[in-house]
Amino acid sequence: MTLKKLGCDAGYYRPPWGHLNLFILYWVKKMNLKLVFWDVMAQDWAADATPTSIRAKLLRRVYPGAIICLHDGRGAAGAPGRTIEALRDALPQLLREGYEFKRLDQYE
Repeated sequence: MTLKKLGCDAGYYRPPWGHLNLFILYWVKKMNLKLVFWDVMAQDWAADATPTSIRAKLLRRVYPGAIICLHDGRGAAGAPGRTIEALRDALPQLLREGYEFKRLDQYE
């Protein structure tokens, strides 16, 4: 409801840390959201994460069809910048290897 009031028509819910309970499941169903989890986590939010460590984790853990979870904020200071820097190297390499990137609505 709050997102709709803000003009955002969310269709998906990713539970923080992957934690669920009956209350969350009730609201996911009530709001007609699709529950989404991830397959690959690069710990890009961690204080000791570097662009090199994020890139290495992505390249080592990814596989065809995987859903990658990355963060655009709320981690340690500089977390979003380190993630972006890691992606500048990792994405071209993954594209060369034949990976495609899709939005969730294209993934189904």
